[in-house]
Amino acid sequence: MKRPPVLHYLLWLGGIIVVLSGCVGSSEPHTQTPAAPVASPTTLLTQLKPEGALPSSCPVTPIYQGGPPTPFITSALPWVQTQPTSSGIVGHLFFAGTTTGSGTYRVLHTGGGYPDGSSTKILWTIDHPHILNQIQIDGTNLFSPGMTFHQTINPGVGPWAVPSPEQYPSIVVVPSAGCWRLQISSGLAQGTLIMWVVGENG
Repeated sequence: MKRPPVLHYLLWLGGIIVVLSGCVGSSEPHTQTPAAPVASPTTLLTQLKPEGALPSSCPVTPIYQGGPPTPFITSALPWVQTQPTSSGIVGHLFFAGTTTGSGTYRVLHTGGGYPDGSSTKILWTIDHPHILNQIQIDGTNLFSPGMTFHQTINPGVGPWAVPSPEQYPSIVVVPSAGCWRLQISSGLAQGTLIMWVVGENG
């Protein structure tokens, strides 16, 4: 049977519309779901133990290794945070020298050095808006409160190169062994920590 001309035309027009709709659909931009951001790795925060036994009567400030990455804290260097933490003062303990993974640290020694010739180097960093170009260290022996010492650390004096105003290299010279409270201050930043210090026979 021969189809009427009008019906034949409608069928032909419908086919053209189907083809055109397919072409239009394929030209639409393809959207891809963005990948989730990859979190930056952090090193496990570990509280270190002293190499030797400390008296329970000396409440030493905890010493750590690792933790969230910061401009100053590395995974290898032990560090200590003064209290209150709002002071922003952190001591990076080069003398403690823990890189073996033993989980222990070397305690501070009197006189600014050890029998092996190494020093009691501490790099102080301060994250605080009101600091000076120097820091003060005031020490008090908690077992003998009459024993004190004072140090002024000025990055502008000495052989050290200072990377930024917030960093203060020092060699802390404690005069005698015992349980020492160290008051660290620079401008309005003030923090305290307690350290056990050994002498020649320690």
